[in-house]
Amino acid sequence: MKIRSAISILAVVSIFSCKEPNLFNSYRDIGSFSTRIEGQNQAISHILGKYGSLSTNDKSYKVKYTRSNAPSSEHPQNALWYNKSQEVLGLEVSPPDGVSCSWKNVTKDILERAAKSSNAMLTIDSLAVPSQPTNTCLR
Repeated sequence: MKIRSAISILAVVSIFSCKEPNLFNSYRDIGSFSTRIEGQNQAISHILGKYGSLSTNDKSYKVKYTRSNAPSSEHPQNALWYNKSQEVLGLEVSPPDGVSCSWKNVTKDILERAAKSSNAMLTIDSLAVPSQPTNTCLR
């Protein structure tokens, strides 16, 4: 019985000690950017680049980025979530606290237009359906 317990404990420890990327962290870190807009633009471009391989179930693809020049009053990390099957984009101001703002009907066409824009989130805010008043989350 002690041998089985020891083997079980070793198996659990070996599973949880592996360095599998994103095993516990479901966010894809795309790096550090000098401004919020630059980070958001790169996050939208990243999501668009992965669009063809994104899951069509209810799982969201999460991208986080750091703002190197974030004011001390703001959280330096932000994240964008995209759910391909529901066509929903979410902004997370303080990962991993959950989505702060979201937009519905964010199609591939809207992502493409946003990626070509100098302010991707402003484009999404104007073309998609925000769950909050327009421009609320873009400050």
